[in-house]
Amino acid sequence: MLKDVTLGQYFPGDTPMHRLDPRTKIILLLVYIVALFSAHSFIQYGVVSAALIVCVALARLRLKTMLSGVKPLFIIIIFTGILNVFYTKGTVIAEFWIFSITKEGLRAAAFMILRIV
Repeated sequence: MLKDVTLGQYFPGDTPMHRLDPRTKIILLLVYIVALFSAHSFIQYGVVSAALIVCVALARLRLKTMLSGVKPLFIIIIFTGILNVFYTKGTVIAEFWIFSITKEGLRAAAFMILRIV
């Protein structure tokens, strides 16, 4: 089971990303995290996602490898999305029993899921 966890694991290679100084990688990671949590629109998330895609392409990582890193977080992603959908106040789209789905809740859930992934 632990062999499947790729989160934070080093993959050896000889690419421009692998040849960067480790301090540069840490600084770029911090810039990416700040940009990710500062994004408040889908356009900004698109820019951050494009930067991630470029970095992954430069590192020559496979999509399967990237997705296997998200697999252990699947329960957290689902739980966070559900909490955001049902417990964010705003314009009600649908209601049933004691739960209500809001437009703002769907937006908050989408943003939070994108941040985690």
